[in-house]
Order: sequence, then structure tokens, then C-alpha cells
Amino acid sequence: MRVQRFGLRVQRFGLAIIALATIGGCATERASTRDRAPAPDLTALQTEFLAGIASLKVPEFGWGYVQNLERIGTPETLAQRDRFFADWRSRVAAIPRNTLDREMRPRYDALLFEIEFNLERLRLESRFALARTEPIPADGLAKLPDAPSWYALHLKRNASRETTPDALFAFGEAEVARIRGEMRRVQDQMGYAGRDAEWRERLRSQVVTDPDAVAARFMRVRDTVQAALPRYFLPRDVRPPPIEPAPNATKDTPPGYYTNGVFYFGFFGGRFPARSFGWLYLHEAMPGHHYQLSLPSRAADGFSYPASVEGWGAYCEDLGSELGVYADPDLLYGKWEWDLVRSARVALDVGIHAKGWTREQALAYWRANVPDQEDIAVREVDRVTRWPAQVVSYKVGEKALLDLRSELATRQGAAFDIRDFHARVLALGSLPVSALERAMRESPD
Repeated sequence: MRVQRFGLRVQRFGLAIIALATIGGCATERASTRDRAPAPDLTALQTEFLAGIASLKVPEFGWGYVQNLERIGTPETLAQRDRFFADWRSRVAAIPRNTLDREMRPRYDALLFEIEFNLERLRLESRFALARTEPIPADGLAKLPDAPSWYALHLKRNASRETTPDALFAFGEAEVARIRGEMRRVQDQMGYAGRDAEWRERLRSQVVTDPDAVAARFMRVRDTVQAALPRYFLPRDVRPPPIEPAPNATKDTPPGYYTNGVFYFGFFGGRFPARSFGWLYLHEAMPGHHYQLSLPSRAADGFSYPASVEGWGAYCEDLGSELGVYADPDLLYGKWEWDLVRSARVALDVGIHAKGWTREQALAYWRANVPDQEDIAVREVDRVTRWPAQVVSYKVGEKALLDLRSELATRQGAAFDIRDFHARVLALGSLPVSALERAMRESPD
């Protein structure tokens, strides 16, 4: 989780100001670009675009759908914004993409993504403004007029690739089943096959009650990661972040988060779950968000796409076995425990916002599919209800990176270098997942 409030950066319009490093090129492409007409200055266009948005005072499209709807402007204001984005669509669409250098194409794709997103948003906001009812239903998008279109808009913002509620629900359900199988496998390998009651008692006892001991355990994970990192990442001058208990923690404080160069762990009630040291450090610190946001090629002040930011953090958790962290089976089990939470939340999101599940139905789904996590059930259901599609970003972004890694490794064979793959992903910065996938596939082997 990337900063406060469950760790995501609030994106105003989602436009990624991308610090694009050169991720590859070839002599033939460089030669061909010399023969083309001069390409437009996308940096200048982007600056002009953002200045126009600022002058129109377009409100942020945040996580909370009720707050978004409360900020809808007057019909006249919405019409003015619609003309602005329609004009920009014509201007950008008139630029032939194939005239751009490879390094500029992701910037172009992101700009078009933002324009199309805002035009769809304005279409829905204009219709909502004409038929507005008070109060705005707070129990999910399914209660709104144009509910399917609203959910599709939130999916576009947070998943930033083509998908459907049915496909997402099936994905979430499949992941829940797969991960529960992985959890059972670890339990059996540790000698607790058929001994569920004893296993659950063991799980309940695995807490650390001394904050200094929590920090020391994280430092052990840090040392393991640092020793293995050069095999999977190119040399970078990125030092691990300080590790501190979260200030003013409450029952709703997440297990950990990263902000302002510090990795914080939750210590509400004087307890920390002992199985969370591995996946949490990988996600928030190294090679997760701290590493991701410390590289000079990343635009730290730019707008951010949840699926590329949180997807990277979730992907880093999958590197735990390769980096030596999950040699401890308890930490491997902890990774699967939280992956189960994320996967169940995907199904919950679709259930609440597309299928119209009640709060009771959502809680029943949680209890049936997420064992031994009853203490966070209400928190997670409330989060999913308030922030449509936000939780989808972790799993969608993670899967995109895993699929890209597999695809490129197959395509490149023995030439595939995992360090180069990671460098190329990070050099692209925060992009819509659809643009990230296209850029990685277009880059030379």
C-alpha cells in the first residue's frame, strides 16, 4: 500500500507524467525516424493539456464514488469541459502514432487514455446531473442509474485495461480456489495435514508484541532481500528505507504502508502478525514501492495509475521465493493469506457494485472464503463498498506483469534477462496497464 489511506496515491485525472528512460532501440528504427516529418512535441502538448484542465477546475476523480458524485458541476460547466476534451481528442487522434519514437508512444497512449476516460466520465455525469436524487446511495454503484456504465468507468480508472465484471468475478473466484489450495499445501508440508484445529491454534499464536522485535524481524528480511537483489535487478543506488511503527495506528490501519521515504508497520493493540514480515516488506520497501519510487527515471510528481503502482507491489511479493524470503514456510503461508484477501476482494467488488450484493451477502462471502480473517471482514467490505474497483488494481496489475514476464521469457528464450525486464517496466513509470503492455511488447528483444 503506497501511502496513507490504504496506501494509494490519489490520482486527480490519472494522467501519468512519465519520465521515460530509453528502454531500447535499434539502428533500423533510428534510421527510419530520420525520414519522417518532425513529430509533435508531446511534452509541450501535455503541459498545455494539464494547464487547460487546471483552468477548468475539473474535480479529482478519487476513490470514493459518493464524493465524486457530490462534486459534479452544473450542466453548463459539464458542457464546457466536454468541449475541451472533445477538442483534445481530435488534436491527439490526428497525430499518427507510428510517426513517434518508441519512447514517446507510451506518453501518447496515456494522453489518449485520459481524454477518453474524461469524455466517458462527463457523459455519465451529465446524465446523473439531470436525474439526480438525494441522498446518493452509499451502499454501492449498483443502486445508481446507469450502474453498469458507472462501474465500467471505475474499472477503467483502476484496472486501466479492457475487462468485464463477469471476467473479473471468474478471475477472483479462480484465484480464491487456487490460493486456498496453496495454503493447504503449506499446512500439509509443515506436518498439520488433517489437523485443522491445531493448525488454526498455531496461527492464532503467531504474533509479535514488542515493536523493537518487529523492526528486527523486518531487518532480517531486508538483509535476505539485499543479498539476492543483484541477481534480479540492475545495480541502482537505492538504499532500503527506515522501518518504523505507524504513528497513531487504529484498528483500520493497514498492516503496513510506505510514505515519504519510510516504511511503516501497523502495531495497533501492541500486536503484529508474525507471518506478514515477508510479503509486506517486499511490497512496501524493497523491491516494492520504495525501490519503485526512488529510481530517477520515475516521475515522482506525476499522476498515478493504481494498477501499475499497486500491481508492481503485488508482483514483488511473488518474487519472495526467488529472493529467498519464503524459505521460511510461515512467511510463505503469510503471503498466501494476504493474497487470499486480495482475491476475495475482487469477487466482492463485482458482487457489490455489479451484482447488487447487500452488506450481509458480502460479509457472508468473506466468511465462506477467507478463513481466520474475521477481524478485518467489516473493514474490507466497507472499503470495497466506498471505493469501487480500487481493490481490483492490485490483482489486475500483478497478473499483467506476471503474464508479460512469461510471454517475453518465452519469446526471447535464453536471451531473456529478468534484470532487464524489471528495469524496462520501472523505466516506463506509471502507465495505464493497457499502455504498459503495449510498450513492453513493442520494445526490442
